[in-house]
Amino acid sequence: MDAIHHLMQNRAMITRVWNSTSSGIESRTTSTNAETAAKIKQHVAEMKALVARGEVIRECDPAFKLLQSMHKDYDFAITDRDDGVDVRMSATNGDECLAQAIQGHAAIVSSFIAEGEAQTKQCRRHAVPQCAVDKGWVSSDTSAVSGAWSTGMALSSVALCWAAMLSALS
Repeated sequence: MDAIHHLMQNRAMITRVWNSTSSGIESRTTSTNAETAAKIKQHVAEMKALVARGEVIRECDPAFKLLQSMHKDYDFAITDRDDGVDVRMSATNGDECLAQAIQGHAAIVSSFIAEGEAQTKQCRRHAVPQCAVDKGWVSSDTSAVSGAWSTGMALSSVALCWAAMLSALS
């Protein structure tokens, strides 16, 4: 797991953009530094392997626990690039709430890159969509629930990331 430490220490060399889709997200995480690009690929592959084995990545964080508990209901596809990875995560069961949880995860990952080790060393209890509580996927007493998550943070993050992705792709 040395990849995550390298990525946090070299986050200024990382470019990450993502956008919401109807079933989840598409993201591109890259670096012009070859070593950092390789660590991006390594870390994303490690995370996919942990998810596939049913292991919880950040046990103290309700948002990560939620996605882990639903891991059989979404697709996690990685496409390696010379400079990093493209990732597509999408709910395979058509559930809009799971798509919202995937989108929330993308915003959290972007915050890790923006804030660095300060964000990853302390275990913040990131919000889960209210619909996850309503469906009984998580209990309201153990989760950080935010009704504003889906309208406020996600939409502004999506708009900024979508604009950045379009700029990066053009």
